[in-house]
Amino acid sequence: MHKIKNLFAIIVVIISLISCYERGERHMASSPNYSNTEFDSLSFENKRHYSRNFNFVVTSDSLCLIRQQPEEILSSLPIDSFSIGKNSLLVVADIRIIPDGDNDSVWVQLASDQLNIGWINEGKMLPNV
Repeated sequence: MHKIKNLFAIIVVIISLISCYERGERHMASSPNYSNTEFDSLSFENKRHYSRNFNFVVTSDSLCLIRQQPEEILSSLPIDSFSIGKNSLLVVADIRIIPDGDNDSVWVQLASDQLNIGWINEGKMLPNV
């Protein structure tokens, strides 16, 4: 009887160990295929550490945002701007990279609420948030 209990215990242990074995190739995920747009978005977020829907807080006295599109600003068309005060919360609504001469210029659309949405150049934004 004692030998049967020991044999049964050994069989249970062996079955337990076998059931835990997992083959690696069954569960290996293939590398995802990203579209150019998805890859660009991931690259941007990795380099800049922010992307759409990211939240900022204004740290300077105020931050000036422009209501028009960045292309209108670069074309020297008349613009309308508004200021957001210190400690205001902002969310990134959109990001555009617009070639400006020899360099690409990054423009960020920020929103403080549904009515106050505007654009700012990344170089002016980052020191103030």
